[in-house]
This record gives sequence, structure tokens and C-alpha cells, in this order.
Amino acid sequence: MQVPGTDLTVGGYVTGEYSQHGAPLFSISNASLLLWWENDSPLKFFSEIDLQRGLTAQGSYDAQEPQYLSLERLYADYALSADVTLRGGKFLTPIGRWNQVHADPLVWTTSRPLVTEIAFPTSATGVMALGTVSLLGKDVDYNFYAAEDGDLRPAPNVDPFRNALGVRANVTVSESLQIGASLASFEQRSEQHEVKNLLGADFLWQRDGFEATGELIYRLSESTSEGNERGFFLQGVAPLAPKLFAVYRFELFNSVGPIPGSQNAFLAYALGLPGGAQPPLPPLPPPPPTVRLNIVGLTYRYQPNIVMKIEFVDGSNGAIRAPIGVLSSISLLF
Repeated sequence: MQVPGTDLTVGGYVTGEYSQHGAPLFSISNASLLLWWENDSPLKFFSEIDLQRGLTAQGSYDAQEPQYLSLERLYADYALSADVTLRGGKFLTPIGRWNQVHADPLVWTTSRPLVTEIAFPTSATGVMALGTVSLLGKDVDYNFYAAEDGDLRPAPNVDPFRNALGVRANVTVSESLQIGASLASFEQRSEQHEVKNLLGADFLWQRDGFEATGELIYRLSESTSEGNERGFFLQGVAPLAPKLFAVYRFELFNSVGPIPGSQNAFLAYALGLPGGAQPPLPPLPPPPPTVRLNIVGLTYRYQPNIVMKIEFVDGSNGAIRAPIGVLSSISLLF
């Protein structure tokens, strides 16, 4: 909604969620308010405030989670040219695709893939240069960002960046296919002086209502293999009717364990790990349990701004507790 007589626009979304993994739970899981200001000048402002767990039914462990008013985004953009924009403030970390468009009405499932939120903080406070350039006849979207010394109002369940440097590129290969890559090196507040290096890759393919997407991450800790994490998801969407879609996603995530094959001296040397120039290391201990999830669901887009979802999640939990059971939601974008 355009505020009369101003350059300010107001929007948002609200999601009601019902899940049954353990005790049944109903909640208004997200109520987000979006504010943005822009005119003909090169300067723009954007903010998102999200009330999490605004209304939760009693009778389950999840119901004991406190309400929290989250500052999701707060930044200013300044367009230096058609190809370069500078951003300062709090923004969504540009790693992969899902984290940058994770608003409930814009994604296909109620649950969120593990690789999109566990291996890195989902937001950063700092500066960014972003834009689109042409390379070999292809459009390339880019993000260069840096974060330093904490986050603006971090969520209670997030370990924010202490400092971070990263880059992301997304190439439009054709009308149907996009391919992206992400690189980041960072420390987090609870683990200072433990540098983590992350490599990510992703793709998006769309045609005639069908969609396939996936993301992969591989994170290495420079100080200990206990900080290593890796995983991926693959998701497909197929139209069943004009507004009804079938969704399937497979996820695999392995957290806190040595990287496979690092006992090989050549591989250790190539990755820059300790022991690369040493005799082969002794056999590795068994890797920690891996989370494997299969998600089958239906999504009904009643209107472009009203989305209903139901999904069945099955799989095996490891060190990470994933919601296995039935999840459903109704999201309204306004």
C-alpha cells in the first residue's frame, strides 16, 4: 500500500501454521511488516520486522518458545550506476537462493531446508556491493559483502557473524536455467578465532509450471574438523491443476564431523588441511549420524497472494532435530 502523499510503501505477510510432529501445534508463526521508501533519487530504504510465535496454542514444547520481535532487515541502498549499488545495514546473507526469498508466501513448503539456515547466520550487518553485469553474453548477478562485529538485534537462536567476507554470483544461462555459486569466510560470536570457509552451489530450472531447484554447501573449519558441515537438497515441483502443485524434496545434512577422505595425504594437502605433507593419518572415526529427509507435499495458490500448503516429512534424525511429521500452513501476502 502506497502511503498517500509520501514515497513510503507498506506491505507484509502473515502465516498460520499447524504441525504435528510430537504434540499438535497451532501458531501464527510469522507476522512480518515491510516498509520501503524510494523516489527518483538513487537512495532507497527498506526494512522488515517479524513477530515470531505471535500466537501459539498450548500443550507442546514448541508452545513454550517465547514471542520475539525480530529485525529481519534494515538497510539503505545507493545506486552508483546501472551496474553497481551500495548497501549498508542489516540484510539477508547472500548464500544460496532460499535464504534470500524465504518469505512464507514465496516458497513451496512450510518447512525450510536445513542447508539454508544451519551452516551460516542467515543475516548480516555490514556493507554490500551488488548489481548485474554482462559476461560472455550472459547476465551475471553479483554480491560482495563484509560484516564486522556482531548483528543488529540478532534472533535468540542465531549465532551471528563476528566478521565475514563473502561473494555470490548467479548466472542466467537461459530463459529456463540459472546457476549460482557462493563463497564465504567468517567467524561467529560464540566461536571467536575459529575461521570457517564455506563453498555453496545452487541452481534453478523453470518451464511450463514445472520447477527444479537445489542447493549444496560444504563448510570447513580451519582449526578443527569438528566444525565441518556439508549437505544438500533437491526439490521438484509439478503442476497438477491450474492452482495446485505437487512438491517433493530430498535433504541430506551432516553436521560436526571430519570431512570424508581427509586421511588421504594428497587430499589433505590440496585442501590446505594439517597433515598434507605428513604420512597418512590413522583411520577416521565413524562419521556422526546424518540427517536424511523426504518431504512430499501439496501447495495450493488460491490467489497470487494466498498460499496453502501441507506436507509429510519422513526421515532419520542425527545430531540435528528435524521436524518429522505433518506440517501445514496458510500464508497471506499483503
